[in-house]
Amino acid sequence: MDFLESRDAALRKARSEQHLLHQQQLLIQRLNNLQKENDQLRRDLTGNPGGCSDLDYKRYELQQVLDMYRLTGISLLPSSHCDSTSFTVRFDPLFGDQLPSAAFYTLQVTKKGDNYQTGQHSLPPFVPLDNLVKDYLDAGELSTFLEQISNHLYSYVQRREACALIKKEFKLMLGDSLEVDLPVTFVRMSLTVSESVPPLEVTLQYKTSDVYPHKVYVRFSTSEDTEYAIPRKKLEKLCSRAETILLQNLIYPSMKAIVKMLQVLHKHHSSQKE
Repeated sequence: MDFLESRDAALRKARSEQHLLHQQQLLIQRLNNLQKENDQLRRDLTGNPGGCSDLDYKRYELQQVLDMYRLTGISLLPSSHCDSTSFTVRFDPLFGDQLPSAAFYTLQVTKKGDNYQTGQHSLPPFVPLDNLVKDYLDAGELSTFLEQISNHLYSYVQRREACALIKKEFKLMLGDSLEVDLPVTFVRMSLTVSESVPPLEVTLQYKTSDVYPHKVYVRFSTSEDTEYAIPRKKLEKLCSRAETILLQNLIYPSMKAIVKMLQVLHKHHSSQKE
């Protein structure tokens, strides 16, 4: 990788991290405070078993506060058992400022002395849970561990929902060409604007934790049997511009900009023929 590629990769990573930084900072602070409150409630219940019913309302109030923080992407679901040392983390990745669906992901965490262990979960298989446990949870970094999981899920939802928007908005141009894999780390599509402009093939590859692609391939699909009046240099220039747009922006606004470029190219070519 040359200097420019390294710089672009660093800029994409910085934009992605900055996008999540404010949300994560609020979450870390709130997560620590809620953990302390929950620990105190467990101590109160343990010290006064007969008072469980008296503390039910306190737990209810705490649950309401936790539910409010669902919109940050992570919420805690304390165990209903008085002597439990486990809690469930619920992940609700947002798309923009909306919850894209009723689907959510959960992970059970149990405190063992000064350490934490994971239990049952509904995380998708492409989230590298074992590696994240080794890198963060085993080191006692619970907040960072949860942040990393949230980041993988958040990035996945951004890619998935963006591709759904692209499929819906550009259905006539795409036909059945849109291809994605399960984690939406591989995206391929072909856009046909008109018969006068060759189909534009776009391929993107992502890391599971990124919202920006790390590899982009854009080319016009031409064959020796088909002739187009548009000069090859003009087509190559558009491809280069499209790759730059895709590397520096999220996929949905990128594809909107590229479609507009194709439409302008078609209009310009049509006016010249007239």
